[in-house]
Amino acid sequence: MKRSCEGCSTNDRSTMNRIFFTADLHFGHRNILRYQTDRPFADRDDTAAHDAWLLDLWRSTVDKKDMVYILGDLTFFKSEDARHLLEKLPGRKYLITENHDGSVKAYPNYFQTTA
Repeated sequence: MKRSCEGCSTNDRSTMNRIFFTADLHFGHRNILRYQTDRPFADRDDTAAHDAWLLDLWRSTVDKKDMVYILGDLTFFKSEDARHLLEKLPGRKYLITENHDGSVKAYPNYFQTTA
């Protein structure tokens, strides 16, 4: 997820509704650290550090009024852990599901829409 408001002041961010697109975050997916080696982790089994990094990046980038289009593979978490994750992610979320999104489909109230 890249910041689209580099250099914006706090006032600019609070009045703007920004739009983000993201895909393949793979929260909770141990093997993603082995397959996508460009993620910044020396320990390829440290999914907790990976997930904390992603969550911090999301929360420091997305405000509650921003729109986030998630183009699949948000999380590998089981149902209840997926719900806990969704509670922590600000923004108005739009989900296009992929093969690792089965657990989040159980919580449509956390999304503006799902497809």
